[in-house]
Amino acid sequence: RPFLVLTVQPLPESISVMLEAEDLTIVRLPTFGDEGVAVPLRSGLGPGRELSWWSKVRMWRMLEYTAIVYLDADILVIGSMDSLFQVGCRFSAVVIRGLLNLGVLVIRPSEEVFQELVAAMPEDLLGEMTDLREIDQVWQHQFWTRHKAWAGEVHFNGTAPVGVTKDVPASRVFYERTLPVGDPVAEAFCTLPEVFNFCVTYPALVSFSEDYERIAHFLPRAWLDEQGKAAEGSAADHVGRALHWPGPRRKPWQHWHQVARSPYDQAWWEAYYEMCSASGYGCFLGC
Repeated sequence: RPFLVLTVQPLPESISVMLEAEDLTIVRLPTFGDEGVAVPLRSGLGPGRELSWWSKVRMWRMLEYTAIVYLDADILVIGSMDSLFQVGCRFSAVVIRGLLNLGVLVIRPSEEVFQELVAAMPEDLLGEMTDLREIDQVWQHQFWTRHKAWAGEVHFNGTAPVGVTKDVPASRVFYERTLPVGDPVAEAFCTLPEVFNFCVTYPALVSFSEDYERIAHFLPRAWLDEQGKAAEGSAADHVGRALHWPGPRRKPWQHWHQVARSPYDQAWWEAYYEMCSASGYGCFLGC
């Protein structure tokens, strides 16, 4: 499968050469203006920030792909994500603290959905006097939960999705429209198990530790390997398939000193050193 790097602005040539040497495909997406899309601008919003979340809307128009698994830049993949390409719902994401989190998405591109999202922007966002980047997650959550039917949470058996279930914690069932049992899920949205987007910042871990129903729902899934068998090792080694550091000042690369790093931060740094050592370009971060 191709690994795409989505951007809405030109990358420095040195970065482009390095990415392409790793067999990554750089895709520069058209901007709002290029597409003739008018959106309400937020006060104090610079051009770079205006476009920073556009990829999550514009990739619905990438019709040359039947399925796209999108990862934010602050995601560290620690297990196979291949099974997500088999999810049949139109849109899928993990629910975190009551909201669909956009850090890991599974979409099946659609011109119709793209047009619906663009049409919903002025109505949904016009009254929001804040930075658009700060509300795009809330806005997309509202779009999917208000306008589309929820099929349930995708259930996996080892490496493959085997259906959807509504047997999930009550905090994860709050959608206005629920797809009737037996109806096709192709145009509905689904939720994903938290193992595919496990947030590891301090506030996120505290919130997780205090939600016993969420823990009980999460742990049996976290402790299964890619074949659906019980995984070996400590609990810290099996928190899921992807780690996520949401928030503007909580990224692992901001924690230079060993004392400031959590075990999850350290896992990110170890992966970084391994990657840049293998690439031949050396490491760009250091203190």
